[in-house]
Amino acid sequence: MQQAAGARFIVTGAQCTAAAIEAAYCAAKTKSWLMIGIFGDQPVADRDFHLVGKIAGGSTHRKHENAGDSPFQETLCLD
Repeated sequence: MQQAAGARFIVTGAQCTAAAIEAAYCAAKTKSWLMIGIFGDQPVADRDFHLVGKIAGGSTHRKHENAGDSPFQETLCLD
C-alpha cells in the first residue's frame, strides 16, 4: 500500500548519500508529515528516513532505472 506523499532520494556514492541525509534532516524538521525514503548504494541508518532501499552502484543509469518505483502516491524525487 502506498503512502500519501513523500520525498524519495536516489543516490550513489558516499558524498551524495551524506548530502541526502543532511537534506532529509532539514525536511524532517520543517515537514514532519512528509514520508522520506532513500535508495542508494551506501548503508544508511538514519532515523529521518521512513524507507531505506538498496540499488546497485557504479552507474548513474541505475538511478533512472529505479525512479519509477516510488512507494508514495505523490513523489518528489531528489537526485
